[in-house]
Amino acid sequence: MTGTYCQINSQSLRNYVLQRKITRAELASHMEVNTKTIQRWVNGHVTRVHIDAVKKLSTVLQCPLEDIIHPEKTLTVQTKNRALEELLSPEIFHQVHG
Repeated sequence: MTGTYCQINSQSLRNYVLQRKITRAELASHMEVNTKTIQRWVNGHVTRVHIDAVKKLSTVLQCPLEDIIHPEKTLTVQTKNRALEELLSPEIFHQVHG
């Protein structure tokens, strides 16, 4: 779990999906992920998404990256550490960052 992870602004993402008139299935196809993954992002059920996926999402939706994330909740992990991974589990991350 090394790299940079962002929290998606689900409300903003939902608005861009509606504005672009793209279905979640079409977006999933462009993103090369499962439709359920897109649903989790749009519904705010995911706490961390790798920056590369968020950049691709920004490109597909033709929107600024900053519009679809919470910049203050971006986290860079530079070490692979089991204890750190547990500490940054979605449950703990959500409790710390609300």
